[in-house]
Amino acid sequence: MYETNTKSVSQKIQCEFSMMTKGDKRWISNWKPTGVNMKPIKKKPAKKVSNPKISKLLQLKWRIEKRRDKYGRTNNYNRDRQLVLKWINNCKFNDISTEDMKLANEMWKRYDQ
Repeated sequence: MYETNTKSVSQKIQCEFSMMTKGDKRWISNWKPTGVNMKPIKKKPAKKVSNPKISKLLQLKWRIEKRRDKYGRTNNYNRDRQLVLKWINNCKFNDISTEDMKLANEMWKRYDQ
C-alpha cells in the first residue's frame, strides 16, 4: 500500500484518509457506537415445567437451598432437600401421594420467608 517506509505515521494516515470519499468521511464523523442504550431482552424461564407439582417442588427445593446456604449446612436442611428431590423424581414418573403432599405443605410453612 505504501511505496516507502520512510513516511511518518501522520503522513500515512493522511494518505489513507485522502483515499476516502466524502460519504465515507461523513459516515465516520457521524458514527456512534451501538448497543449503549439498548433495551434489555425479554427474559424467559430456562425451561418450562409442564407439571405444576414439579414446579412447586422445585421452588421448595430452591428455597431450602437458599436457607441452607444462609444458615449453614445442617442435617435438617440436607434431609429435607433429599426428601424433596425424591418427591420430584417420583412425580416425574408417577403421581405423588397425599401424605407426601401434606409433608410438603408443612415444609412450605417452615421455609416460608
